[in-house]
This record gives sequence, structure tokens and C-alpha cells, in this order.
Amino acid sequence: DESLWMAESQHIPYRGHAQAGANAELKSLFRKLARLYCTPSEVIIVFDGPAKPAIKRGTHVIKTPPWLTEPFKHFAQTLGFAVHDAAGEAEAELAVLSHSGVIDAVITEDSNALVFGASHVFWSDPGCPDNIIVYSADNIQRHGEVMLSDGGLLLMALLCSGDYHDGLPGCGWKTARGLVQYGVGDNLLQEARAHSLTSSHEGLKDYICGWFCRLQEILVKDPLGHIGQRHPKFLNNVPDSFPDVSVVLAYVKPPTSVQPVSHDSHLFIHSKVLDLENLAYLCEFHFCWSRYTPPGPLQDYIWPGICIRVLLEVRPACVYYHAALF
Repeated sequence: DESLWMAESQHIPYRGHAQAGANAELKSLFRKLARLYCTPSEVIIVFDGPAKPAIKRGTHVIKTPPWLTEPFKHFAQTLGFAVHDAAGEAEAELAVLSHSGVIDAVITEDSNALVFGASHVFWSDPGCPDNIIVYSADNIQRHGEVMLSDGGLLLMALLCSGDYHDGLPGCGWKTARGLVQYGVGDNLLQEARAHSLTSSHEGLKDYICGWFCRLQEILVKDPLGHIGQRHPKFLNNVPDSFPDVSVVLAYVKPPTSVQPVSHDSHLFIHSKVLDLENLAYLCEFHFCWSRYTPPGPLQDYIWPGICIRVLLEVRPACVYYHAALF
């Protein structure tokens, strides 16, 4: 998630900042890009667009891109990566591309990508950056200890809080997973998808009223024992507006600039080859790395990737990185 990259790069410890060299924040981002370049993959970086939510987790979102955005894009394009600005949230845009088969996977630490419909999500292991954790929507649905369908993921997001709301007060993930087993998430998703195609959402509001009565009944009685215990106390904590129609549609029909109809990646991905001369210039301009004193830091970061791509001599398998900005 590029928002995390941006945040991390701008919080370099003060004591180490003087030894980090010129433009330490941008240099941190460049190292991450170089790491991606040294994988046998074709990369597209997607940034948040103007239609992203104004408020996330109760905080107003600053829609002005950080100062690092433009130089970051320059480095990405010079490395040959495709760069794209989404209509709204980048993870939603990438989820559509993933679900349509245009891309193979999304690298992000934002679990909303799965709720939005991504088929495969790669997550860097915090304990070991060389390890990648792979989440597959099919495996999440089939695994006996998980068993979360698309509707189940939506219900988990609504009950356990997310970017757009606070969830159901007092509801933890175990209770939420028990509710998922009753199929109420799939029912809500099916109805929300049908109503998302219409301009009026009154029909969805009416459906949610009846749907929530069913949810309350399950909480109170737990007729099949999926939850493990009854929860009549929730009736006193549930707001009348839960779940808000706008929140449901934010997950089901987020704004995107691509349509889930084409499987031709060439219509969307316009990656290029490495522009080594321009990259050397950018590193000299931003980091004061001399282009005329080899071997230098640039060689250390880029040379393994150049060797990998020369050895392959074929178009690399597609792996895509999600870049979401505040």
C-alpha cells in the first residue's frame, strides 16, 4: 500500500536523518521501487484519485497529493513501470482489474482489496521482507477454518468496522464469522449489487430493514449454533442506521475508471523498458549520486534486476503493485 510507503518514508528517525543523505524520504521510496524492479514481474502502480472518500476511519482525508508523489512517479516510469491514477481508491481499481483477470495479483496491506473483489492479494511479511503471504479469494472461501465468500467478506467488513464506519458495537470477528455462516452476507451482497445499477437506492433501504431484522433474530437465538452463544445484548447497542446504505455501496460499487469487461491487459498496461540514463540523472539530482564514479549505489540497487530481465529474454509474468496515496 503506497500510503504506508509514503507515511513510513516521512517518519525517518530524527537521529538518523542527518546520516541518511539528501532526500532521505524519496530515497526510501526509490529503494522499494528498486526491490520491485529486481523481481521477474511487470508492475503497474495505481494511485488514489479525486473520487476517494473524504473521510476514512473518522479522519478527514487530505486530497492534495504529498510532495513526494511527482518525483516518485518519475522514478517509477523511468524504471519502466506503468503508472495510473484511479478514479477513487486505488485498491478498488486494482480489485476490478484483478477480478477481471487483467492483472494476476495485487500487492497491498489493505484488506479492503479482498472485499472489493480482488482474486489474489500479496502481502509482504513484516518479519521478513523476502517472504510474501498470498491470499486467494478461492482459498478463503474453501478453507474449512475460514469459509468466507464475497458476501461473507462484506459482512465481516460491516460488522467489525472499516475505513467507512465503526462497525457493530461490541461485535468481534468470532461473532461476525458465526453470522457469516448463516448466509446473510451473501443475501445482502446479491441485493446490493442489483440495486447498485439503479439511480434510486430506496429499494435497498427497504431491503436492509428486513435484512437487519433477520440479523437481530440470529444474534438473539443463534438457531444453528454457528456463533456459539446467544447475544441479546447487541439489541441495545445497534444504531437504527446500521448498516448505512452508503457504506454498503462504498464496498459493493466503489468509483473506478475501468470496467470489469476486458481481459486484454494491453488496453490498460503501458509499461516500458528501463531508461538507465535518465535514472542515473534522477539519482544524481535527488540523491547526489555521481553518474561518473562507478560502481555506485545505483548499480547495487538496479544491476540484479537488469541481469534477471536479460536472462529471462521473455516477457515476464505479471505481478502488480498497489500504490494508494492519502
